[in-house]
This record gives sequence, structure tokens and C-alpha cells, in this order.
Amino acid sequence: MEENNNLFESTNVDPIPAEQPVEEQPIEAQPVEAQPVEAQSVEAQPVEAQPVEAQPVEAQPVNEQPYEAQPDGYTPPTYTPPTYTPPAYTPPTYTPPGYTVPVPPQKPKKKKTGLVVFCVLMALLILTVGISVPVSLLIYRSTGSSQTSSGTVDDGAQADKDAPQLELNKSPKSSASSNGKALTPAAIYEKISPSIVAVKLYSRSSQSAFTSGTADGSNGSVASEGTGIIMNEDASKTYTYILTCAHVISEKNMTAVIETEDGTRYDAEIVGYDARTDVGVLRIKKTGFTAAEFGDSDALAVGDPIYAIGNPGGSEFFGSFTDGIVSAIGRSITSSIGYDMICIQHNAAISPGNSGGPLVNEYGQVIGINSSKIAATEFEGISFAVPITQAKDVINKVMQYGYVPGRPRLGISYVPNDASGISSVYAIAVQMKGLPSGSLVIAKIENGSDLANTDVQVGDMITAVNGKKMDKADVLLETIANSKVGDTLTLSIFRIQVQGGRYATSTFDVKVKLIEETNNQNDEEETTRALTYEDIFGF
Repeated sequence: MEENNNLFESTNVDPIPAEQPVEEQPIEAQPVEAQPVEAQSVEAQPVEAQPVEAQPVEAQPVNEQPYEAQPDGYTPPTYTPPTYTPPAYTPPTYTPPGYTVPVPPQKPKKKKTGLVVFCVLMALLILTVGISVPVSLLIYRSTGSSQTSSGTVDDGAQADKDAPQLELNKSPKSSASSNGKALTPAAIYEKISPSIVAVKLYSRSSQSAFTSGTADGSNGSVASEGTGIIMNEDASKTYTYILTCAHVISEKNMTAVIETEDGTRYDAEIVGYDARTDVGVLRIKKTGFTAAEFGDSDALAVGDPIYAIGNPGGSEFFGSFTDGIVSAIGRSITSSIGYDMICIQHNAAISPGNSGGPLVNEYGQVIGINSSKIAATEFEGISFAVPITQAKDVINKVMQYGYVPGRPRLGISYVPNDASGISSVYAIAVQMKGLPSGSLVIAKIENGSDLANTDVQVGDMITAVNGKKMDKADVLLETIANSKVGDTLTLSIFRIQVQGGRYATSTFDVKVKLIEETNNQNDEEETTRALTYEDIFGF
């Protein structure tokens, strides 16, 4: 076999000598085409669009480099042209001279009619939290200081020498200055709850005799129910005195009963009450109860925490405990019968049956007597309490005399000339005759009033007092408050009558003496009917 020594010999492939140079291939530079940026215009501005001129990118030639011979397996590098990124475009901001950016129109603010509506509704919708008292008898006038509320005690008033006196303890101004002496709500309840009782009024016609000190019931139905606060004992240690609201115990022909939380009942004696401040006092012939601590309501501030405890809905919910804050100090509440109360407004929940119960500060001290609330569905959390500091002098006099001696009164009931329950003829007469807008229509005249001895009738309208026009009802009230029992007032009277099918009017003045305000007038028989359109004009 013949050896083939030519292993690399090929008839088809010509070997390339290693030293043979590779022919140089120059890389031509490729220019990058310039891409113009589209002009951007600013909308909603009267600025003409400014186009941006295209900026070409100059081609960059690549220096030609001779190719050197490389060993076998060498791969020449691949050329990648650079990537061009145009700069970010920010459109110019242009504001023509004198041009002002328009401001979107704002909705006009509503007129503040809420305060006016609130004041009107306050007069119409204030409802006491007592169960059975008519709305027209709920809110009474408070004369504020003890100087004006007490008056001068006349020689005929007989004081109970054994009657106790209400004492007030010092109250810190606020929890910030109390050095941690404020109590927890649980501790406050534990402190005040033993001093709470239920006050129940039964009609004398249906009242069965109660056995004092027992839990025996009664065959009579409850006519009125509220809450009471145990105050203190008399000097002889025979009676325990209990504070409540006047409207709870002022109904005629009623028998009062005090009931404790365990159901024990005691016959109670109505010591007296003061309608102007809505303060009432009872006593039972039993001692040894836990008396409440009374504080200083003048130390309160808006925002202070307060607590209410009482019997909402009656003794079924005996001792219900709620909390809130002081919403306002010295709130004046006015009613159609002409009396005001200067109250503490708060938002603790109270309901019918809470009347007479305590409003308590964060130290467990009684600083108010819960008296009334706004019960309209449009309102929530607007309750009122009689400040205990202002009521102290009245409470002490009621315990001594059964009423506040030396306080003058006229002895009538009245309504505004535009009241909804009477004829609109009054309001029309006020407008057509140019009468003072605060003129009052007499609704009732008590037998003990000096007006009963004059020609004044129910339905007559008082237009002035002592020559001062009744631009508001307070003119008459302030005149009486600044007078004394026995002082004489001159009232200007406007009368409307029907004669021959037509209205006839007349005016005259009458002099009348002020009488002393006692609780006896509630026992007098009414001599007039309710003031209605038919009662006055017979239509």
C-alpha cells in the first residue's frame, strides 16, 4: 500500500499563505439624519406655538486603522454607531401684558340665619323634662343674684327656725389646677348615687295611704315623677330635706312620695317651691340618709366634664348615669309666660324623669339641678340645669318660709300678640295702629291680683307700663323686678271689641298695685277660660 505523505494537499482548495495580507476594507461613516422636534403649544393661553428648529447631528468619521494580521480564529470587532437622545423640551411660558389668570367663581356664603332660627325655636320648643307638666309652665324667670331674687322679707312671713341651710363647698377651677384630685366616672357615681331618690306625685282622689318606711305600693296611678337630691337634716334631726324642681311638685291636689333605690317609700311633705327659678323642696320624717356634696357652679368653664344622674322615664331606670361637657355658661332661656332662667347648658343625656336630678362636676359635687331640654327632633344634646350657686339663696328661703318672701308680681298670665293660639286680629291691630311690637295679651287674671278690681278684662292688650312703650315683653318684667310689693304701676290698655259686626278699639290707663308672690295662687280657682278666638269675640 502506497503511503500518502501529502496530508494537506487538496485539489480543490488553494491554501493561503500565512504571510499574505488581508485587503484593507475602510468603514464608511454613516451620518445620522436629524429628527426635528414638533413644536408644542400651551393650551388655553393666547401664545402662538413656537417651533423648535431641527438640530442635525454632525457625522463623526471613524479614523481608518490598518488591519494587522491576526492569528487564526480572530474575529474583528463589530462597529455599533452611538445612540442619539435629543434634549428634553420645555415649552416657554408666555403671559401677555395686562392678562390676569381668571379665578373660578366661588359659591356665595349662606346668610347666618341659623342663630335667628335657633332663638325662635328656643322660645317655642323648650320642653321641661318633667313628665306631666304643660309646656306653658315649664320655664320661669330667674332674677340672677340673691339680692334681686330674695327681695325684702315682710313682717308677715314666718320662718321655720329648725330649717337647715344649704352650704356650698369650694370647687377647683378646672382639672388642670386640681393636682389630680378629679375623680373617675366610677368614683363619681359611687359618691353621688346614694343621695338620689325618686319623687312621685299622686292625685289625692286616687292616692291610697302609704306606710312610711315600707315598700308597700299604692292603688293610685303616678301623676308626675321626677328625681330628688338629699340635701341635709334639720336642727332637731327629725326631717331630711330633699331638693327637686318646682314643676315636679307644683301641681294642685297632689300627694308626694319619696322612693329610694331599694323600693322603700316615705310620705313626703311639700315644703315649698319657687316657680321663677324652678326650685322645689320636700322633706320626709326620717333621717340617716347620705347627703350630697354641693359645689360652686361659678367655678365651671365651657368644656369642663359634667355628669347627670336621675330617673329617666321613672323609677324603672332609677339612677341612670350619663356624661357630657359644659356647652355654655349663663344661658338665658325665655318662655312665653315671661320668665327667664339663667342656666348651664350641657350635652349630658337627660329625659323626662330627670327633672330635679343633679348635674355633677368631676369632683362629685352637685353644681346644678337638671331642669329642661330641647326635645324637638331637629336638636340633640341641648340640656339645661339651674346653677346651684345662683339658686342657693332661693333654696334657703324656701326651706325657711316655703317661698321667697318679698318678691312682687302682677298676678296675670299673658301671651305675645302674635302667639299661634290666639286670633291674628291682635297682630293685625299692632301693625295697623302702630302699637309696640312687644305688646302683651292678657290671658288670665288671678283672684288675688289688683287687676281683678279694675275694668281690665281677659283679651285686653298691655301696650305700655309707666309710660314706657312695650317694644319688648321684658319692659314689663324688668319694671316688676325693680319694684317692691305694694308699688303702683300704670298700665296702658288697648281693647278690641266687636260692635255691629265690626271691630271697635279703645284705649285707657289703669293703676294697679303689685302683690307678693307666694305659692297660694296655685290653689285659687281659675276665673277665666283659655284665651281663644271664640272666647274673646264669640265667633
